[in-house]
Amino acid sequence: MTPPLNPDPESEPAENKSQEPPSQASPPPLPSSPRRGRGISRIPPAALVPLGLLAAGALGALLLALNHPGHYGIPRCPFRSFTGFLCPGCGSLRAMHHLLHGELALALRLNPLTVLLLPYIGLALGHQSAHALGWVTRPCPRPGPWVGWALAVTVVIFGVGRNLGGWGW
Repeated sequence: MTPPLNPDPESEPAENKSQEPPSQASPPPLPSSPRRGRGISRIPPAALVPLGLLAAGALGALLLALNHPGHYGIPRCPFRSFTGFLCPGCGSLRAMHHLLHGELALALRLNPLTVLLLPYIGLALGHQSAHALGWVTRPCPRPGPWVGWALAVTVVIFGVGRNLGGWGW
């Protein structure tokens, strides 16, 4: 009896092969795509913080809109409890509640600083999220260090000024 002819001249006879199992061809590598994965794994890590803050703000706005002012289940401001003075953030929840109900004048009377800064905060978070997701190619402009100092001075002046009396907020 003659041995079978080997159609592949480069392969060795069965006696010379090692006892290793035949290797299986590995699948081709997946193309690198930003859309790979499911759910939250599809979101770039740089977008998670601004998107999380926007989601928390939306949830907070919903809770504020559904509750009556002063009945949020949040403890009183510790600065006001210890000193008796209004902090720069006092009245922000009530101002947001009235703002969500379309009462801009009342919201401005309760805490004008929060009402005036809210659009800038929302735009910055929205733009940063859109940039991280690739919807906007130009990055969010970074303000200079003077902006932080100007904001800090504004908050301090507002906090002192609202406690002097006569301004109504």
